[in-house]
Amino acid sequence: VPYALVILVGGDSSSTGAADADGNYLVPYAPVGKVLVGINTAAGRGMMMSATMAAAQGGDKSGKPSFVDVPEKFFDPKTSGITADVKDTKEPNTLDIDVK
Repeated sequence: VPYALVILVGGDSSSTGAADADGNYLVPYAPVGKVLVGINTAAGRGMMMSATMAAAQGGDKSGKPSFVDVPEKFFDPKTSGITADVKDTKEPNTLDIDVK
């Protein structure tokens, strides 16, 4: 999902990361183990608007970046129904999140 705030909650900690225009994201200091995942596009709407204005300022007239609104139940990791397993490795974890 482009321009979304990705929220990971596990144990007693949480961490967030912002998805870019292609839906790629990085969540630094993510909790390790089984985590609950939230995808907040209301927060991402501001990021999309900033990207649109920056592109227009730079002369890019190709149009508005794509934006996908997901239902509010996905905003909160406790209600999204999405979980993931973050492994404690020296290499980055790759988590493809499927919002259905």
